[in-house]
Amino acid sequence: EFLSNFNSIRGQLPVHATSNMPGKALLYYLFAPWITSNKDIIAIILLFISNIGGVLLYFICRFFSNDRRVGTVAMICYWLYPARIYYFPILNAITPVFLLLSFYRFLRALVKTSFLRLALAGFSLFILFLFEPIPFICGLFYLLSCWFLLRNKQTTVSHILKTCVGI
Repeated sequence: EFLSNFNSIRGQLPVHATSNMPGKALLYYLFAPWITSNKDIIAIILLFISNIGGVLLYFICRFFSNDRRVGTVAMICYWLYPARIYYFPILNAITPVFLLLSFYRFLRALVKTSFLRLALAGFSLFILFLFEPIPFICGLFYLLSCWFLLRNKQTTVSHILKTCVGI
């Protein structure tokens, strides 16, 4: 009901929620049972979700480089990135997690197509769109990833097309 009537109830929401996509407000509703008694819990949950991005970046970098050290350095740099730390108290700090999740699911679906991998890639793109539509300009990275996998003979053009259609 919240999503279907979002435009009509947007004016009744707090100021920050009116200028954001509905996914950010839905995340608060998801955690509402735990944050009603202690408001500090939401900060811990957001910190945990935000740090998942570092783990996802580790897997993405390890996927491309086949080197655990590169993945570890990328993960540490992500955790110490000043802009992420600056935006931590608000939900803009967790938007990159959904971008990295959809990118990682896309890469996994490109390497080995299965219904589950395609469904997870499509679902992660849906969640990303609920949070922030701007990262969809990052489609260039998706295209570059396809080119990289084709160049290294890890996938084929028909496999890429099947994955894109499946998502």
